Amino acid sequence: MDVLMTSWVFLIGLGSGVLAGVLLSFRTAVHPLHRRIESLTAHPHQQQLMDTYPFPRHRFRSIGDPVDGIQFEDDQILFVVFRSSDRALTNEQSRIHQLIKEKKVTWYEYTTAQ
Repeated sequence: MDVLMTSWVFLIGLGSGVLAGVLLSFRTAVHPLHRRIESLTAHPHQQQLMDTYPFPRHRFRSIGDPVDGIQFEDDQILFVVFRSSDRALTNEQSRIHQLIKEKKVTWYEYTTAQ
């Protein structure tokens, strides 16, 4: 094979690898974030409630269901449900609320063997 052909094959392979890397990065990082943003903006009442949210937003981690998220403060951890005054808790949310009131919350650490 001559040098020019080898160079072209190398450049085409390199370009294909870069393109595959960009697509893979998009699928694993950007696309899930985009879906998350859509899910948060799809519920206008939730966005409206976040505007008056009394805690620092950077310490909030969204879960989605059955609780909307967890707020990590220096002295407490809060399970957060966003709802308007005319919406009741679901049965599952009420059950979780009761478990928390009864202090049936446990730290569980799962370690895998290497």
